[in-house]
Amino acid sequence: MAKTTVRTSFSIPRELYDELGEASETLGITKSAIVSQILSQGVSAILAVAKHIPKENTPEELKRFRGKSGEVIEEKLRQFRRGQDDLFKD
Repeated sequence: MAKTTVRTSFSIPRELYDELGEASETLGITKSAIVSQILSQGVSAILAVAKHIPKENTPEELKRFRGKSGEVIEEKLRQFRRGQDDLFKD
């Protein structure tokens, strides 16, 4: 069965966009392929983080990554990144 893809749009910092373009050119693959691969590996970890977001935050704090949820999410993402770093060590 063929995988279905959908087109999406999101905003990222210019510096990250430039780095993504450089990686794309260096690897000879599309930016979309890079982002898809990274997200496919990380979405389950992000879902696990979501389970730890404090319920007392307002919807605006959650949406804008503020309040206690921001601290919790940052710590969980640091843990995730450390795990990724271990995958690429020589």
